[in-house]
Amino acid sequence: MAHWHSFPDTMTRPSQVWFSLPSSRAGVVSLGDYLDRGSLCLLLLPGSAARWIAPLEALARAQGELVGKDAAAVAVSTLGVRGAGRLVEDMGLPMVLLCDEAGATWRRYASLLPVEAGVAPLVFILDRFGAPRAAAFLKPDDGDDWVRQALDWVDLADLACPE
Repeated sequence: MAHWHSFPDTMTRPSQVWFSLPSSRAGVVSLGDYLDRGSLCLLLLPGSAARWIAPLEALARAQGELVGKDAAAVAVSTLGVRGAGRLVEDMGLPMVLLCDEAGATWRRYASLLPVEAGVAPLVFILDRFGAPRAAAFLKPDDGDDWVRQALDWVDLADLACPE
């Protein structure tokens, strides 16, 4: 089971979590595209996203529930645009897969946590203002449990930031 870290309301500045990255669907996607639209479940995949098929599949299966909560799912990989496009097509992913070949986004988000977990997938729940509410490093044996926990954190983020 993933170990989640919660963030105090004043923990981060927008520049600490901002991203603007090429998308597998063409164009550039930024955090600003999601602000004021609901919570965001952000899955950050270090190394080859192909190594982390299970978290991508789990998040894809939760897409309907996230949409029902007015939330969105975005994954960030270190694949290039072509590789990410192929992965999205091969897996039939319903969510956006962003490309950060240098892994700077993963490193920036990982630095916000008080623990290190090596090079592992990382999931962040951001509220509708872009502030982190919770995060966890994922382990290969976490299965799909982390998704249920992420959905609970989305509910809490919505309660903390009502419209």
